[in-house]
Amino acid sequence: MNTTVVPGGKMGLAMELIMTPLVERLMEGRKIG
Repeated sequence: MNTTVVPGGKMGLAMELIMTPLVERLMEGRKIG
């Protein structure tokens, strides 16, 4: 992965796309727990 070539904006967007499902899963786990 050549992350250095990707602009900061796209990198932030990619991180958001990756993190959002993880956060949603954590929130669901807390609700069920």
